[in-house]
Amino acid sequence: MTDHQQQPDPNRAIFSNPNWLSDEKLRVMGVPDLHKESFRRYVYQQAFGLNTCFDVIGPHTFATEFLPLTADEVEAIVSNFSPVYKKCTDENARQKVRGNVVLSALANRIDARIAILGGGAVFIKLNTRSPKDVMFDDFEEAHVNRVIKSIKDDLVDIRKEQTVALESAASAGTTIDPAVQPHVANVPTPSPTDFALASLNRTMLRLLRLTTGESAVTLLLRSRRVNEDLGRVRQFAQYDSCVLAGPNDAATQQGGDEGESTNSLVASLVLRAWSDTVLCDTQLEHRAFVYKGTMTALTQYDSMTYDVRIARAKDEIPARVLAFWQRELRDRLAVRHESYVVDFLVGENEIKVIELNPFHNGAGGCLFSWTTDRQQLMGETLEYRYVCEPAKAEVFKVFPAVWDRELSRLVKSDGERERKEMGVFGVARKVLGKWF
Repeated sequence: MTDHQQQPDPNRAIFSNPNWLSDEKLRVMGVPDLHKESFRRYVYQQAFGLNTCFDVIGPHTFATEFLPLTADEVEAIVSNFSPVYKKCTDENARQKVRGNVVLSALANRIDARIAILGGGAVFIKLNTRSPKDVMFDDFEEAHVNRVIKSIKDDLVDIRKEQTVALESAASAGTTIDPAVQPHVANVPTPSPTDFALASLNRTMLRLLRLTTGESAVTLLLRSRRVNEDLGRVRQFAQYDSCVLAGPNDAATQQGGDEGESTNSLVASLVLRAWSDTVLCDTQLEHRAFVYKGTMTALTQYDSMTYDVRIARAKDEIPARVLAFWQRELRDRLAVRHESYVVDFLVGENEIKVIELNPFHNGAGGCLFSWTTDRQQLMGETLEYRYVCEPAKAEVFKVFPAVWDRELSRLVKSDGERERKEMGVFGVARKVLGKWF
């Protein structure tokens, strides 16, 4: 090794975090051995809630309101869990909201927050996770039919967007000059499966668009993810003083309705103003991994769907995200966390921060693996991964049988329709498209 080469840090691969509680700390807190590991993970997850770092990411994210939950509200949501796997419909859950004093009052409090955000539509989640599982786990016939109809409607727009991206260097989501980077002219054409996957993602997100508190609470009651997270809040309430909101907690800073500060647990609802731009750009979401102050990995969030806009910008995206993170987030977040996972929406003109997650395998690796890519994730250089080849219909096999069947059928019929409609001009366009 020459003198100018940097000596590797032998401690770099040893993970540590002040929020990852030691056995001794847990013993002092009185946490039983049976619950030590689950409580340790609970504390670690809570430390990365959106409300704990909103003072840093607030200027770079969507208009947001926080609503701390009381112990009674947590109990009411958990006790009235209406899981889709037990065939509890949206109407079943809605009737529970209307018949429960605590849940009805919570719906009213949410309405007040929606009004603060302008009275339009919102996306709702916990300070930890969102209820996005509801739409994908609901196999009730009426819901499935509604989803498929919406996907068919979106297919037209998705295909148009990807075609424009293929034919123009000034494509949606990138500003690359093909004279500087000629490889952008040789990106593959998306497959019918890619169109269906992108349409599915857009549809599932749109179904989470809410305009009333009652609809919001109804959605929360049906979510397995919400039930799991709030179940842990309830279970560990007697030990959670170590992770109660501190002075940087955005929920505390924003204040709230009268009585919110009492009988409160480490749980908060997060309401985010709805954005149709996000709906159109949802495929441009990326996940970054930061380890000991270094961004080591960046990946397309959707690990299945090929997107022309990303393929064209494969060099630009990591450069933009890294520069943005270094300029706006790195130093300010380092005060609280040296290692974390952060999600970005990489739009054409700006980058938005979506949320922060723990540096832990509980946060999906997307195109990286916490097992096989551990050396990269805990390394010192940045690697970027994106879906670089069009998807094949076989990817639907990883979905529940209902969605596999319906999406496969949709792709087949859509392909047949496209072939019938394609005349001489269409054939020429297909042949020449790869040169533009």
